[in-house]
Amino acid sequence: MNSKLDKTNNSSFKILIILAVLAGLFKIIGGVIYSSKAVTVDAATSIGNILAIVMVNKYYKLSKMPPDKDHHYGHIRLAFGGDVYTLMIYSFIAGLLTIDLVQGLGSRYQVSFYASIYSAFGTILYAIVIVLSRRIGRILEYYSRVSVIELIEGFTATSAAFAGAFINYLIDLVGGFSLYLYLIAELLRSSRKLVIEISDRSSDRILREVVDIIKRYRVVIKSVKVREVYADLFYSDIVIGVPAELSVRDAHDVIDEIEKRLKEKNIVAIIHIEPI
Repeated sequence: MNSKLDKTNNSSFKILIILAVLAGLFKIIGGVIYSSKAVTVDAATSIGNILAIVMVNKYYKLSKMPPDKDHHYGHIRLAFGGDVYTLMIYSFIAGLLTIDLVQGLGSRYQVSFYASIYSAFGTILYAIVIVLSRRIGRILEYYSRVSVIELIEGFTATSAAFAGAFINYLIDLVGGFSLYLYLIAELLRSSRKLVIEISDRSSDRILREVVDIIKRYRVVIKSVKVREVYADLFYSDIVIGVPAELSVRDAHDVIDEIEKRLKEKNIVAIIHIEPI
């Protein structure tokens, strides 16, 4: 049953990539060949979206590898590789778009009506991509949410190109700059978020859960440190005091029980014990 489901998902994923590439090509034609700055920006972010999901998927799979001689705690943090490459891809795209839009400021250009037509076709294909990505399941949940943003950008680019063709090219140029500024804002927001996520941040909520679990046992809490490793997976370093009359075996059983309860909360704990 699972193998059939995997084959279905793999087939759907291949169709999804093909449709996403076609959507990007439609937008490139509309933006580059039919002279729409708004559609060009949308096309560039669409291609970036495709490259990003490939890298995210690659590093997600790498993060699932078991521990080895060089990674004693596993490879979970390799999942950040997808985020890093996503930022690199979109930053490169932003650089290219800066040059293109600045050139648009210095010269008058004629937007073709076909720019909005190709943009509309690309946006419709992205709507199909969203439906497929949600059918595949949780692994592409984030991608489906990002693609919804692509729909909004597609509608904006199509409208700007249409108005640029029939009213004034400056409307198309303003639409392009609007999408460009949105891209820059997202890059800054995502960069700040990534820095925070890799900074070994703690969590008051998790800290309280750790303390509450330990308090159920006949021990004394001396020190608790918590850090987030990746996506709600936490590591904790704990020092607790146990009664001096407690045997080594009994103390070990208590520690095992605490570690088990913490693991149920997605908290991997290293516990040091001291006599009291």
